[in-house]
Amino acid sequence: MLIRSPQQLNNLPNPSNIRFIRLQWLDFSSTLRSHVLPIPHLLSLTKSGRYHGLSGLNKLLIDSFVAYYDRDKTFTRDQSYRLPDFSSLRQAPSLPNHATVFCNFSEDISTRLPTSSPPPKISHLCPHLSLQNAVREAKEMSLKILVGFEIEPTRRPTSPTCGSRQAQLSGARNLEANLMLEIFSEITNDLHQSGVVQVQHFQAEATGNQFEIVTAPLPPLKAADALVVTREAIRRVCTRGGKWRCRFIRGGEMNGLYLNISVVSPAGITGREEYDGFLAGVLENVDELCALGMPRPESYKRTVSGGSCVGSFKAWGTQNREVFVRKKGMGFWEVRFLDHTAQVHLFLGPLMFAGLDGIRGTGS
Repeated sequence: MLIRSPQQLNNLPNPSNIRFIRLQWLDFSSTLRSHVLPIPHLLSLTKSGRYHGLSGLNKLLIDSFVAYYDRDKTFTRDQSYRLPDFSSLRQAPSLPNHATVFCNFSEDISTRLPTSSPPPKISHLCPHLSLQNAVREAKEMSLKILVGFEIEPTRRPTSPTCGSRQAQLSGARNLEANLMLEIFSEITNDLHQSGVVQVQHFQAEATGNQFEIVTAPLPPLKAADALVVTREAIRRVCTRGGKWRCRFIRGGEMNGLYLNISVVSPAGITGREEYDGFLAGVLENVDELCALGMPRPESYKRTVSGGSCVGSFKAWGTQNREVFVRKKGMGFWEVRFLDHTAQVHLFLGPLMFAGLDGIRGTGS
């Protein structure tokens, strides 16, 4: 859907303050990339049926294209276009003059199209595509799927005088030390006011500088987009003033990123017994899903016993925090085998497909 008038911007909390739109996308390596467009230019593009074009290098797994160019001299000639999905239009948390919108990829359009022409096709390389297809398949099965995240960031002081705290899980003193209570309260307020996602709770975690923030359930695509925006809001607020850095990857060891997913019937009932097939489908395909959820070698430092992270065995349980999947209720699971290096759209789409196959009973 294109902005053809300022009307869609008026749905934002403070539309008169918006001066810039951040066209953003998560590339294959889970690096957030963006181009910032002034509002008049974006309106000019959409009114004339044009799309924002950029080099295909923006899809790379790495920031240097030298290795690719050595193999293929035509590699730098690629062109790509960003198709804004304005259902994801939100005011940017902590950036009052900016709004964000997530984009799909397209490669088969010209830079100018007649305004009456059909919308261009999303490229098969677009990370959003498999997730959009999985959502469509769930809808065809008359199932509603909701997703939320438990996000673990780590703070790091920029000065030795800021210091660290002793590990104290859920400790009030850890949360209140060095303005962290104020920082996470500000993050929560910014996310609520911008309409990105509702925060259910935040707390101090198991190391002195680690915290956790839990987001409310949303439809899958909105949840994945909200995760990306939430991480950026955490980084932005934590680094304000220059005293702290925020990391989601610390010392070669991944902070946790846990995905809560539920299946809801058309009547709004969660947890019909047959929905346990979702768990069976996920476990049947867990090897392939691990390649997407834990894509880097250091990700597997969390697959150890005694750390309450992922654990060493491909298994499921209920209250055991050292299994790949934890069943929290009928049709309600916590997926633990992913971290912040995962491209969340690329992971969540196949995860849903595997679970839906299990509900249909098409798996073994």
